[in-house]
Amino acid sequence: ITTEFLDTTVSVQRDEFNNFVESSLKPVIQILENMKKDDQLVYLTGGLSYTPLIRDSIKRVFGGFSNRIGAKQLL
Repeated sequence: ITTEFLDTTVSVQRDEFNNFVESSLKPVIQILENMKKDDQLVYLTGGLSYTPLIRDSIKRVFGGFSNRIGAKQLL
């Protein structure tokens, strides 16, 4: 990831990013695991839904996902 913020360029490797956000995702993963038990339908929208770590977590919990519906289609 390379981004410009406050006139500074920051580069982060995927592993660094994953390590940084992984602990924050644990509660989200727990919620998803609980939803799976209740046979719920989950829609992911927004920029984080494109994050490989999020997609891999969804695959682990649900066994896969469909990305055919875009955020604009949900409105």
